[in-house]
Amino acid sequence: MIDLTANPILMMIAVGGIATYMWRFAGVVLVRKLDPASDIMLWVRAVAIAIVAALCTKLALTPPDIVAQTHLASRLAAMAAGVLGFFALRHTGYGVAIGIAVFAGAEALGIF
Repeated sequence: MIDLTANPILMMIAVGGIATYMWRFAGVVLVRKLDPASDIMLWVRAVAIAIVAALCTKLALTPPDIVAQTHLASRLAAMAAGVLGFFALRHTGYGVAIGIAVFAGAEALGIF
């Protein structure tokens, strides 16, 4: 048997895995009793979407590290193109790909 106390990295992986998968297992068990169309689940979904939107906006307006050296206009154009791509194609992956392509193209061509 592996001695987890002798290796702190293995200990962190084991404890992190237990903490993560314990909640995933609880989610699988508890989800059977939840109605996805209930008011509480609609509220949870709205809060989750609002948090993601706030994080994306914060990253676009005040980016960390090397992204801060790029033009604000190219970041905002990429964000707008990604949102429009998502709504037009109804697929998250396509919206992300469009946003990345617009950002990379704008920066590479020096459009802004």
